[in-house]
Amino acid sequence: MGKRDERLEVIKKILAENRVRDQQHLADLLFAQTGLNVSQSSLSRDLKALGAARTISTDGSLYYTLPESPPISTTAESFRRRFATSVTGIRRSEFLVLIYTGPGEASLIARLLDRSAHEGLLATVAGDDTIICVTLDTATARKLEAELKGLTSR
Repeated sequence: MGKRDERLEVIKKILAENRVRDQQHLADLLFAQTGLNVSQSSLSRDLKALGAARTISTDGSLYYTLPESPPISTTAESFRRRFATSVTGIRRSEFLVLIYTGPGEASLIARLLDRSAHEGLLATVAGDDTIICVTLDTATARKLEAELKGLTSR
C-alpha cells in the first residue's frame, strides 16, 4: 500500500470517529495521529477521492462525512483497465488534453482522472464521449498526454 492509500485509510478513520469541521481541523487531527503535515490541496484531493461531503448537523454546524456506499475505485490498476477499455483517442492542444471515449463513458473517465490527483491537472470537463483536461501549462499537458497514451497502448 502506498503512502497516499495509507493516508486515505487514516483520514477515513478520523472522519468516522470525529466531527471534522474543515480541512484545517482535518490537517490538525492527521498531524496529531500520524505526524504527517499535509497541504490543503492534498487534503482536498484526498477528501474528493474518498467521496467525502460536508453535512449540516442539527445545530447548524458543518462537518465532513463519508458516503454510505464506497466511491468508485481509484487504484492504479483499476484506473488503467478502465482507461484502456474506454478511451479511443487522445490529442493535445497547448495546455489542453482531449480524450475521446465510447458513447456515454466520458463522465466516468473524467471522474477517475479527477480522483487520480494528477499533479498539474486543474480540471476536466466531460461530454458524452469527449473529455477536455485543463492543465497548468503546456509542459504538464505534454506529460499527461504521454502518460495517458501509455495507458492505452498496453
